Amino acid sequence: MMQFDNPYHNGDPARLIYAPFAGRQAAMARVGALVTKAGRPDGLLFIGWHGSGKTALLHAIASTMPDSFVGVIAPAGSPPRDETSWLVSLAEAITSALVDANFTLSRLSQIEPPGENPRRWFEEVFLLPTLGALHPNRRMMLMLDDVDGLIQAVRDETLPADTFAFLSALLTRTPALHLILTLDEDHEDDIPLLAPLIGMTDVFRLEPLEPDDVRWLLTAPVATEYAFLDEAIKAALALTGSFPALAQRLGFHLYERWRSAPELGTIRAQDVRAVQPTLYLRSEDEHRTVWERLTANEQIALGALAGLHYDDPLRKATAETIQRWLVETDMPMDVTTIQAALRGLTYRHLLVSTPEGVSVRAGLFMTWLLENAGGRTRSRAAPSAQVPVERWRAAPPERPPARPDSSRILRFLAVLLLLVIAANIIVYLLTSGGSPAPVPTGVLPTATFIEPAITPLF
Repeated sequence: MMQFDNPYHNGDPARLIYAPFAGRQAAMARVGALVTKAGRPDGLLFIGWHGSGKTALLHAIASTMPDSFVGVIAPAGSPPRDETSWLVSLAEAITSALVDANFTLSRLSQIEPPGENPRRWFEEVFLLPTLGALHPNRRMMLMLDDVDGLIQAVRDETLPADTFAFLSALLTRTPALHLILTLDEDHEDDIPLLAPLIGMTDVFRLEPLEPDDVRWLLTAPVATEYAFLDEAIKAALALTGSFPALAQRLGFHLYERWRSAPELGTIRAQDVRAVQPTLYLRSEDEHRTVWERLTANEQIALGALAGLHYDDPLRKATAETIQRWLVETDMPMDVTTIQAALRGLTYRHLLVSTPEGVSVRAGLFMTWLLENAGGRTRSRAAPSAQVPVERWRAAPPERPPARPDSSRILRFLAVLLLLVIAANIIVYLLTSGGSPAPVPTGVLPTATFIEPAITPLF
């Protein structure tokens, strides 16, 4: 078994199974309800955004199951090329999980390869003998991660249209089998395609962690190495927005900071701020992906929120203040449209809504918006189907006008005075008939130039 000094996974799949897991009590309760009735034709679907901890939840379920269950995680990933390859991959995942659990699978060596009927082969030739090799009271929890690939395969007709109906019937015929699926929230509109395996009452939507769960995640695994001040926990909550992936990543970099200076002993708010640049760089691509998945109106509303935050970081925004901010751009929106965009962003857990207004949930994401989504200036870009990040990119602050040079002003005024005197002389000569006035003998004409007193303008 692989072991790591740093307990946090930092987004590394190899570390995921060993990383600490916090919260999700309600999700675990739904799993408990799922297994209370054997032979039920429906499964359980967990839906959440990228980084919400869907895969980590499946590993936690597998590791906390009682001995009467065997957990099998089968990553769906990209769409399978055909039904045979998909069912074979399920069989391989089940076999691997049983081997890791130290089950003797001598019967599997006698299993024939799949023929023209892969469904019959999977159910009758592979699954039933495999379950028969377990203790009579043991059951199997098959967990399919990221089933958007399977949905796409059904759409592309590389898998039969009744694929999910087949899985539902399989659960009915096999009481020792239970099924859990995960799906990215961007594919939420595809949930009806999972029927009859998944109905709307079989869907559980993952939310950000509770503050106490984030506190446990950051403190409990490292309690023997260092402690956290309350100010550090508060800074961590504001920075991560209680998103599981960001909290894991923050824990990872704080541990690395402590390891480089073991005398640290106590994590303060300044330590959280010290690792923020590294955390930002590590999360930048994910923030960009979140942005690109938003609708054009949601992007415009977020850009305005970033601009309002730049003007006044402590003030919460409302649809009305966003509308006023957007009036000076080429992408104005009415209050009703803005409210719809804000509801969508809140549903995605990107915003926190209070009676005073809305704010961006994660400070790290707000930093990304300020750097990439026009948080410092009002964009003059024309609206489009989707607003690229570049159109909202913040321009550098305008430089104040250059301070005038007083010596240049003096020279300019002196030249202007000479021009005025010359013009007066010319006018006099023209009006006097071209002859200069007689000059008394012995007296030479003189002109004295007195530099005018200039009051500095700045």
